[in-house]
Amino acid sequence: IVADSAAINIDYVPSIVPKLEPLESDLDILFCVNVSNAKNRYDNSIVDPATITHVGLKGQNSVLGAWAGDWSLADTTDGLLLMLNDSGINGDKIAGDNVWSRTVTFPAGSVGGPCLYKYSIYYPGGENYENFDNEMQPGNDHYVFIKIGGVTELNDIFGVPSVNGVPVSIEENTEKRIMLS
Repeated sequence: IVADSAAINIDYVPSIVPKLEPLESDLDILFCVNVSNAKNRYDNSIVDPATITHVGLKGQNSVLGAWAGDWSLADTTDGLLLMLNDSGINGDKIAGDNVWSRTVTFPAGSVGGPCLYKYSIYYPGGENYENFDNEMQPGNDHYVFIKIGGVTELNDIFGVPSVNGVPVSIEENTEKRIMLS
């Protein structure tokens, strides 16, 4: 942008990345989330990992439920919420370590490119809140870039935004408005 003979560089956040061509072959991604220090986003209370009965996964890609449903366990019957496990099966490496996991297959033909997703934890008393969309405030999500030859394992921390399984910090918004006439 140039105005009044001054060049102004603007960094756009977040970066916008176009969707890629559909996947040419199946892609397996292992979703792992550590719930050891999980907090409920509604009241910031710490959740005892020993009381967690289920961990769900939902995202914008149709394979992850396309954000449909209401974050209830009933969403699992329609594939709108995927259940992870901490029992050493389906990709989970160590049973009982508070890292819940699930291998998800994105079949050939699935849309490639960036995908938002979040986790949810189910535990006694959690049903007293609005719903089980209890990981992070809206807009603070995890991202994975879906492509053949890309990331195949995500190691997330419950409540900490990430890109391809690597935690990212949430910075204070220091946006400045520029008025051009």
